[in-house]
Amino acid sequence: MNILFDFISMQDTFINGGTEYTKVIFNSLLQQTNVIIFGLYNKEEIIPEELKSTIDNNKILLVDIHEDINSFIQKNDIDIVYIAIGQRYAFYDLSSISCKVYLTIHDVGDLSQLYDGMINSKERYIFEQLYVASSKLKSQFKMKLQRQYHKFFKQRVVKKAYGNIAKLVKQENVFLITVSEYTKYALLYFFDGIQNEIKVFAPPHKSIPQNLPIIIENPKLKKLIEQQKKYFLLLSCTRRNKNAALFFEQWERFLSYAGNDYIVLACGNISLSGKNIEVIPFLSDSDLEIAYKNAFALVYPSISEGYGYPPMEAMKYGTPVVCSNVTSLPEVYQDSVISFSPFYPEDLFRALILCSQKYEDYKKKSLTTFTRLMKKQENDLQALIRYILDA
Repeated sequence: MNILFDFISMQDTFINGGTEYTKVIFNSLLQQTNVIIFGLYNKEEIIPEELKSTIDNNKILLVDIHEDINSFIQKNDIDIVYIAIGQRYAFYDLSSISCKVYLTIHDVGDLSQLYDGMINSKERYIFEQLYVASSKLKSQFKMKLQRQYHKFFKQRVVKKAYGNIAKLVKQENVFLITVSEYTKYALLYFFDGIQNEIKVFAPPHKSIPQNLPIIIENPKLKKLIEQQKKYFLLLSCTRRNKNAALFFEQWERFLSYAGNDYIVLACGNISLSGKNIEVIPFLSDSDLEIAYKNAFALVYPSISEGYGYPPMEAMKYGTPVVCSNVTSLPEVYQDSVISFSPFYPEDLFRALILCSQKYEDYKKKSLTTFTRLMKKQENDLQALIRYILDA
């Protein structure tokens, strides 16, 4: 079988769940004896050294996204095109591809957030403009202008961006894959005329570090761990849909009730300071694993997820998780997390208190759930590869 594989989703220069997903699928297909891999890439983007080495070692023939892909498909007898992250191709028209296309869409967060009044609330805009370094605006007028942009123009931009995907999913040769039942039904809700059954496979987990490094690179993280501080880990604070604003709305109230033994370790390029708040703009891969392992709990107030990797990343170390109860998260994590509404700070306040009261119970639940999810992910990876090869 000849497969034209999505290399564009592996050309990201930053680490993210989608890229990790793509690498696992790619490596699994590469190990199949009856498969020849070809690569679909973007010549205008850098090819990471690791990927470049794999291309050279396996003599993989590439085609640029800006070239005539259909001619390449016919010339090389391509059986299927596999795209690992659909949104990476939102601005390319692939509707003329003649062979089967297997298209994975992990989430449609941009679309779901169009209907989410809270995500564009005044409080969240104020938080972003005050504390997120890359988004600071000098005046209230500019802040208001940006809010109006999101309200009136972003909807048009997002709908235009998904136009090519909306056209693609209506074709009989296109087969959709996703990572949760939530996203499956979100796709059915937002896109008309989907021709084929949407298949759901839990995303494969990234490789688990066998031995964490002894040296902690970040001095703040090192100090917190050496002093055995009870810290809540809060990730991706600069991303509005990750909803860090909700956490800080209730933080001082939580401290006044629970005491000053707790700290929040906020990750992201924010300039926020305050009582028992530590900010780290960036954590290396190894430091992030150490942060997960030593955290008192991971707090995940996300408003929109297609699957939601970070809670599982924390669970592998038995770290309790305080988690939003919307989109895919309750489906994936069920009762193993302390859930709360991501729209009400008082509900997060309740969840943090419950975490401190039933801490050992949720440590056990984290480890049990990680084992369950890992088994499902391994089984689903094998099922996904079989599904692709049976095309």
